[in-house]
Amino acid sequence: MKSDIKLSAKNKDQIRIFIADDEFLIRLDMKEELDREGFKVIGEAKDGVEALSEIIRLKPDVSIIDIMMPHMDGLKLAKRLKDEDLGAVVFLTAYNNKDFIDRASKIGAFSYLLKPYRISELKSAILLAFERYKDNKILREKNIELEESIKTKNSLYRAKLFIIEQTRLSENEIHKRMQEYSMKNRISLRELSDLILKTKNIPEGIKNP
Repeated sequence: MKSDIKLSAKNKDQIRIFIADDEFLIRLDMKEELDREGFKVIGEAKDGVEALSEIIRLKPDVSIIDIMMPHMDGLKLAKRLKDEDLGAVVFLTAYNNKDFIDRASKIGAFSYLLKPYRISELKSAILLAFERYKDNKILREKNIELEESIKTKNSLYRAKLFIIEQTRLSENEIHKRMQEYSMKNRISLRELSDLILKTKNIPEGIKNP
C-alpha cells in the first residue's frame, strides 16, 4: 500500500493508536514497530468487546483492528466505532477480496492492511486512515453547519411572515427589531424565531419597541 502522506516525528507523536488483535505476539510486535517509528500506542485489546470498552475510554485517533476476533469481530467493532465517531479504523486482515473491501468501506474502514505486512505499509495505512478520517470529519461538520444555516433561515423567514401578518410591519423593520431584541435578551435569531413560531406570540419588544 503506497501513500504520499508524510508527517514529521512531532506529528506522528500526536497520532494516538489502539491495537485490537487476539494474538499477543502480533500486538507486541506491532507496538514495538510503531514505537520505533515515532507513533504513540495508547492501548490494546485481545477481543472485540474489550477493544470497544477501551476505545470508548481512551478515544484513540486510529484503531488497528483484526477482522477475526472473539466475542465481537472486527467488522461489528468497526461499525460501532463509526456510529459513535470514535476515530479512524485500519483493518488488519488475511482476506483480499472485493466483497470484503466493499463491506469494510461501507462500515467505516479508512484503510486496510493485509497480513503479513511490512512496517512501511503499516505506516502508510495509519497515515492514510488518519487523513481520511480528518477530512470526513471536516466534511460532516460543514454539512451540519449548512443544515443548521438552512433551518435558521427557514425559521426566521416563517417568523417574519407571521409577524407581517399580525402587524403589517415591513420585513426590514421586523428584521431590525428582531436583531435588537435578540441582542438585548441574549438569544439567537434562531431561538427567537422558534419561540415566536411555537407560542404564536410576538414579544412586546418586537411588536412595540
